[in-house]
Amino acid sequence: MNNPWHLAIDFGTSNSAAAHTAPLTAAVETLPLSHRSNLVPSAVYVNDDGSVLYGEAALSQGRRNPSRMVVSPKRYIGHELVQLAGKDVPLKDLMAALFRGVLEKGCAQHAGQTPASITITHPESWSVHNVDTLLGAATSIGVPKDVLRTITEPRAAAMHYAAKQKIPPGSHVAVFDFGGGTLDIAVLRAEPTGDFRVIAAKGDNSLGGRTIDNLLYRWVIDQVEKDDPDLADELHSSQVSIMHSLDESIREAKEMLSDTSSATITVSTPHGEQDFLITRDEFNEVISGVVDRAVELTQSALQQAGVDRRTPIYMTGGSSRIPYVQNRLGEVAVVMTLDDPKTVVARGALEATMLGFTEGTGNIVVPKPTRPDNPFGEGPGTLSSVTASATAAPNLTTQFPTQPDPSGREVATQGAQTLAATSTATPSKSKKGGKKKLVIAVVAVVALLGVSAVAYRMLGTKSTVTQVNTTAKDSDIPLLERYSTANQFLPAKLLNVMQRCGGKADEYNDHLTVPVYQCGLSNDDDAPKMDDSKPSYIYWVPGDQSETAHTELQSGKVLRADDDSTIHTSQLQESSSSKPEVGLAFPKTGSGFVYMYYPKDKFTLYFEAYGQPSKTEITEYLKYLGVMS
Repeated sequence: MNNPWHLAIDFGTSNSAAAHTAPLTAAVETLPLSHRSNLVPSAVYVNDDGSVLYGEAALSQGRRNPSRMVVSPKRYIGHELVQLAGKDVPLKDLMAALFRGVLEKGCAQHAGQTPASITITHPESWSVHNVDTLLGAATSIGVPKDVLRTITEPRAAAMHYAAKQKIPPGSHVAVFDFGGGTLDIAVLRAEPTGDFRVIAAKGDNSLGGRTIDNLLYRWVIDQVEKDDPDLADELHSSQVSIMHSLDESIREAKEMLSDTSSATITVSTPHGEQDFLITRDEFNEVISGVVDRAVELTQSALQQAGVDRRTPIYMTGGSSRIPYVQNRLGEVAVVMTLDDPKTVVARGALEATMLGFTEGTGNIVVPKPTRPDNPFGEGPGTLSSVTASATAAPNLTTQFPTQPDPSGREVATQGAQTLAATSTATPSKSKKGGKKKLVIAVVAVVALLGVSAVAYRMLGTKSTVTQVNTTAKDSDIPLLERYSTANQFLPAKLLNVMQRCGGKADEYNDHLTVPVYQCGLSNDDDAPKMDDSKPSYIYWVPGDQSETAHTELQSGKVLRADDDSTIHTSQLQESSSSKPEVGLAFPKTGSGFVYMYYPKDKFTLYFEAYGQPSKTEITEYLKYLGVMS
């Protein structure tokens, strides 16, 4: 029998990574998750038959049918059900598909033998319930609960760096985790046992690599509009494949700029190609607002912890490789870069398990540090001398059935049953104190660009009125990055078409007497038309002024008519725990307005409807966006 081995999974928002104990040496190493990368996209896609694709295969299929794809399952933690293509799917089953795929990759490296322990990471802020959901996803594919371990992401990162160099007890370190979808900063104190304790944490769920991709996309569009307006028009109404190609070119250029002084972004259309050279200085200027925010959060975390600029800050997450990010952080702390930041958390999680510092309910025997006063120094009990546990690994071969795919794509099914079967057995309606239901429908262009493509709607949960993010005032970015709590009440379809939102309110708006923000809507060929047209922009008013906006829209004052008798107003839907009040105001002739008001969340949206669409046409359009039942 082969020596027992151990696995760790860093379940990320955009991408996931894994580490294992090597077959021959038992050393902690990164586990390759594809032929060309140590990472795998966290995206999942549900087929008609209920089987689930994950990774690149999920993204590929999702471009054809985005309503069946979840780009970032991690964003939906706290919800139990996700509605995909009209079927309720347990969130844990979607996460389980990814876990199964990673586990199969690991078992393939160890002659089919299953691991003696599986450690899964999670954010510091997650509740016990959220962690239980994570563990439930793993047990649903047959992993015994006593095999599972957990650790928070900042502790895992700190453990990895502590394994590389001595960190004295009582000293402090910071972890700057800048991934594809989120930014998290934590300050930790080294404990006498060799473990770490988080004493301060800050973060922003709307900042990440995708935010930078969005800004680069806006930069490209600006260049195209200056050089070739016809090409710009073609891009705005381009095919899915063209947008995907541009998205890939933007990501490649972004990564190249971490190593070179310039990079080229290629715009390809059926009429030819056009290259745009961007220098590192230009790139730094484009992302300066994002980096300013990252530095601000880091300073806040350091101040909260009461530590000074001499504190080492360890970089994790792919976006932390950007030189400008590191240079700016060097102004407030001592930047430390030792390894590939994309896999630090996975390796640190496994190193923590091997030293006995992860949480779990089972009796897995893992090596304990024999020198608790200095587990990371030299000699017995250090990581370099630790080998895999001698505990026999459970034989789970028959509990992890796989579905072979002749195309070689990454495929996983949910145990002996498909998701189609499990979804029909799951309650779909929310009950007081019971399950939450998440409804998502992803617009194709959002899935391609990867710009905050995942959004959710929380039913029956009190939302928080937040401040508008005006950091990038002149950039058009998704609403979720402008108003971070919008995903708590807006339906996903509506949220996902609001992708080009400015950061400065128009105080002299022709429609209302209060400042109004504007979002350009993504082109969606499948959306129903209203009097043979669709809105290009949607306007929104957050906070206390949303009530004033609602009053002016509901009464028809928004039309500024000289004679109120010429105004027709109507309420199409009353507000409820999960739906907004919906109404309209039209003159006898000409264009009118359709509004949506969320009183609990203090948020009003409206758009101008051209011509004279019927109530049926308006209702069908709003149903398509998920606003009306």
